[in-house]
Amino acid sequence: MRIASAVALLAVVGMTPLQAADPMQPTGKWNVDFGDAHCTATRTYGVPAKPITLAFKSAPIGDVMQLTVVRTARGSEMNQYPGTMTVDRSVPVAVSFLGYPAGDGKLRVNSLKLTPATFAPIRTATKVRLRAPSEIDTTFALSHMNAVARTLDRCVLDLRQVWHVGEHAAKLKQAAVSLQPLQKLFSSDDYPRVALHNDGTGTVQAMLLISEAGRIASCMVTETSGHASLDAQTCLILARRARFDPAIGLDGKPAKSATTARIHWKQ
Repeated sequence: MRIASAVALLAVVGMTPLQAADPMQPTGKWNVDFGDAHCTATRTYGVPAKPITLAFKSAPIGDVMQLTVVRTARGSEMNQYPGTMTVDRSVPVAVSFLGYPAGDGKLRVNSLKLTPATFAPIRTATKVRLRAPSEIDTTFALSHMNAVARTLDRCVLDLRQVWHVGEHAAKLKQAAVSLQPLQKLFSSDDYPRVALHNDGTGTVQAMLLISEAGRIASCMVTETSGHASLDAQTCLILARRARFDPAIGLDGKPAKSATTARIHWKQ
């Protein structure tokens, strides 16, 4: 079975003039991408000259939801920012943002990992405020989030079948095997500077989707180290360096598969 790329258009909301205290309004529809290795919902905000994209990405292993904001802004390097997320009128929840440049330095990306408990209120929310001093302070108007979340849930169920996750692993004759221990792919030179500066240590658990060629098709953190820079560096290194003998299906041919990796960071 192969997931075809599709787009679900869920709601149309026009842009309206903003007052200082108003949430930023969307300029288009929700787009839900049923990708081969991911499920992502995106929506644009801002103005055409400086669009802002809000995205939610879910994983077929674990319950982590990744929230990402992409906007036109310049930033010198990757850094970690303590901040808060406020859903509607609820009490702000402490979160950790990762900020880094993209698009030849013309774009700024902020991302954070949401647990099921922190994502649950967003399913019925009308707005969410993301705030990290000196990095981001934006309130997004939300609509149709319950429909978006349900669509992502259905996409994840499909991904689990395609990548032989959970009960679907019974369709594999042999699991994928790493050509070398994954921890040995990391060296002291890989330690992010921001983590070194902040004495950051911890363990990252990541979901890996492994192709029939034995390469990582997708990596997503499912248990955070508590340091966003360590989480991001884990997937970056694994995607670049890890190689596997691919899984074997019941038909004797290489097959898609999924596994988890635990990487320990210590100084």
